[in-house]
Amino acid sequence: MGVLYLALDPVIDRLVAVKLLRVDTEEMRVRFLREARACGGLQHKNIVTIYDVGVHDDQPFIAMEYIKGETLAEVIGRNATLTLDQKIKLVEELCDGLSYAHDAGLIHRDIKPANLMVTDGAGHLKILDFGIARATDLESFTKTGAIVGTLSYMSPEQAQGHSLDHRSDIFAVGTVLYELLTYRRAFPGRDLRTVTQDKPIPVTELAPSVDPILDDIVASALAPHPDQRYQHLSELVTRLGNVRTNTQETALLDPNDQQAGSTASELRTAANAAQIKEYLASAKEHFEQGHLEDALTWANRALDVAHTEAGAQLRQRILLAIEDLEKEHRRVNAIERSLRTGWKSLDQGAVEAGLRAANEALAYDPAHPEARKLKERAVAAGANTGARPLQHTVLFTGQATETDDQDSALSDRSPARWRVLSAAVCLIALSAGALIWYFLPNPAQRVVAEAEALFDAGQRTAAFAQLEAAPSGAVVTDGLAALRTRWADEAESLVTAAGTRAENGDVDSAIAMLRDFQPAHPVVSAMLEQLDASGQEDVESVMLRARTLFENRDRQQAFDLLRAVSPTTLDIQETLNTLTASWQEQAAALALSARTRAANGDLDGAITTLEDFAPAHEAVTAALGELRGRLGNLAAARRTVERAAQFFENGDRADAFRILDTFAPPHELVDRETRRLRQELDRVARAEVTVARQLATDRRLDEAIQRLEAFNPPHDTITTTLNELRNTLSDLNAENAAQTAIEEAQQLAVSDDWSRAFARLETFAPPRLVADALQRLRDNWNLRAQAVARQAQDKAAQGDLVGALRDLAQFQGDHPAIAEAETQLTALVNRASSREPVAADPPGNVEARLVALSNQAEDIVAGFVELYEALDADGMTRIWPTASREDLAPLAETFKNFRSAEVEHQDCDPELRNENRAVVYCSVAIEYQPVAGARLQVPAVGWQFELEWVDEQWQLMNWSR
Repeated sequence: MGVLYLALDPVIDRLVAVKLLRVDTEEMRVRFLREARACGGLQHKNIVTIYDVGVHDDQPFIAMEYIKGETLAEVIGRNATLTLDQKIKLVEELCDGLSYAHDAGLIHRDIKPANLMVTDGAGHLKILDFGIARATDLESFTKTGAIVGTLSYMSPEQAQGHSLDHRSDIFAVGTVLYELLTYRRAFPGRDLRTVTQDKPIPVTELAPSVDPILDDIVASALAPHPDQRYQHLSELVTRLGNVRTNTQETALLDPNDQQAGSTASELRTAANAAQIKEYLASAKEHFEQGHLEDALTWANRALDVAHTEAGAQLRQRILLAIEDLEKEHRRVNAIERSLRTGWKSLDQGAVEAGLRAANEALAYDPAHPEARKLKERAVAAGANTGARPLQHTVLFTGQATETDDQDSALSDRSPARWRVLSAAVCLIALSAGALIWYFLPNPAQRVVAEAEALFDAGQRTAAFAQLEAAPSGAVVTDGLAALRTRWADEAESLVTAAGTRAENGDVDSAIAMLRDFQPAHPVVSAMLEQLDASGQEDVESVMLRARTLFENRDRQQAFDLLRAVSPTTLDIQETLNTLTASWQEQAAALALSARTRAANGDLDGAITTLEDFAPAHEAVTAALGELRGRLGNLAAARRTVERAAQFFENGDRADAFRILDTFAPPHELVDRETRRLRQELDRVARAEVTVARQLATDRRLDEAIQRLEAFNPPHDTITTTLNELRNTLSDLNAENAAQTAIEEAQQLAVSDDWSRAFARLETFAPPRLVADALQRLRDNWNLRAQAVARQAQDKAAQGDLVGALRDLAQFQGDHPAIAEAETQLTALVNRASSREPVAADPPGNVEARLVALSNQAEDIVAGFVELYEALDADGMTRIWPTASREDLAPLAETFKNFRSAEVEHQDCDPELRNENRAVVYCSVAIEYQPVAGARLQVPAVGWQFELEWVDEQWQLMNWSR
């Protein structure tokens, strides 16, 4: 959060530490200064003193006391020889300073040896860096759910991003105590997946000479659930004080003690070496098996014990392998994304976009079979698009280049509008010759490529803005359409994933996913509105349920329910504050009532009343300790043990542990009963897990999960199994959804609706669940297309050209085999229709000629519309020599008033007048962008195109508006 300087205060000639804000955003600035001022009010001998807080040259700063000494991390790192009394004294000073901060409403949240200083000489402990502490009045400046601190020392609730209180600092103190006693971290190589399950090696195994009671003291501080820990640091200090009293150590070691310390150090070193060897062996085993994340965890654990060259080298190898794997994943994802875009582009007729996507995929993997197939399909589609209208075609520009390499032509050819223009020219040109392609420099393709790169980088808004600002043209239009298709696909996939999370109860995560998706898509916005509405209903139901629980004296459940809402709303916070105030009032009233009841002679009833109050409160705890003192420590312990056993037998296990854990002062009888009940809890948990697994085996997974969710109090075995079963349920739901998608795709394929069948599987997430079915669908598509093509060829061989063309036209979903067959049959139609006299043509050929007209009519009008959109009257005179410039003059004059035109609607119908003449009627609506002013929509205009069968093809002879 900051950078630290050693400085001199010239006014009073003293050294100070000056901390400057590292990242100077407005939110960080406010938080830095407010929290620094809150910490500046702390005046305690074990907390570093803050002298000044302010801003200098627009740079926020804190000037604080300079501590001369070393951090506790350095003390531990050099294996300093300290007596047990010295170690406990340091922890007691830590507790003293932290308790003072807790009473002031501050939680440190990052207690660790590196933030604790041991002063030279006196050896006192000072707490540093309250910079990320959270003042109770600063919650609005702390992002809910944010994880701040160091993972190896975090409490489970902090690592999971839950709400915190002072008991999180108590957990961190436990980790410091453990490390100081053993010179080993309690949780080496910790990760978020195991944060609630990790259990440290007992202290006495690493330091056999210490008092065994320290095992229990440390375990109580490191309890995974806050209610199972010490509720106040004073309880920990009391137990450590008892250990100091019973330990006959002096500040200075005598020779015998030094020898014992040396022996313990040697044993610890040997134990560390053995542990490192074990961790590194596990890391290597996982690494060789390809389990890289697990390998990294074990390597980190080895380095946490001690930094060794072998550990560092192995960790580096693992990191490099992870990086290579991530690169491979990115490559595979890029190929899949390009292929998905390519197939969709081809389905929509955007041949250039499909070819570009194929080339992108081949750039990652030149031998990729599906990418090669996509490119072949794009090449064939390009040839087929030009084959019928481009036979015997010449462009009147004075330049011509024969196409020898079809792949090269397709990769560098002219934009789409010139391709369609060529298609129109072929209907008019009388010259016979080879297919001619023109290669024109095309800046628009560069703009599209840059936009696609922005889109791939997640900057969708910038990608759209770049294309929308580019000069209009077919390449830009196709590129924008392709990106919008990808945008819609990604939005639908996101909505599916968010819906799955919401169904599994993680509504907040689902909402966050959807809000991060930019620019907003209608399907995403609709899903957000739905989740927000359900979320508001959930908040109201949570508040009502919490109040009901509180009224029924289930106060802890009420508090837990409210704190579990993330992000916390203002209504939730107000409800929590109200119930907290009521809890405090009830505790104070109960303490007073219990004292009165005890004074009237009902001591046992008074103690029972206080023990039943939950959660624990200072007023109740103090009164309980006072009344137990009157009863006598032994008698009170026996009474508490009996009540706990009764609670446990009746199924109120949480209450049993609560009254045991809150018993003070500590007593061996209570400790022994606590251990016994925890062993019994372990047994009950294992039995419950066995039942749940049997239910899961019997396909009653929901029932198994509900059974484990009802288990109380929380238990590691239950939590682990519950997470496992939830993951299994999630996987099962995903598999069922995948099976449904596969069945729907198969039904579509049976109906020959291949485009929708592919779309159903290609948009399914995660794709791996339908990958095999998608491949089978492609195989069946190939087989079906080849069968239809053979059937059409058989009909053509029997003279039924019309039936053959119709069979091909009814195949939904473009395929190279279908396209090739169409090309061959169209050529047969043209050859069969060219002989004289026309009147003698068989009726089948006349009908086939009409089919050819239907196929060509759209291309004829498209060529005209392309010129119309380009506002190119001169181009029209080149293409339709029969129209004079005088005929086109009014149209050309109109074009001068507009920057661009875009076809909004187009509907064409061909009509065969006789064997040699035809008319195409077309209704076209165009939207113009005037030179000045808003866009202008023009009602549909009727066009008439007169065609004549000449030289084996239809040619445009005249047109009118």
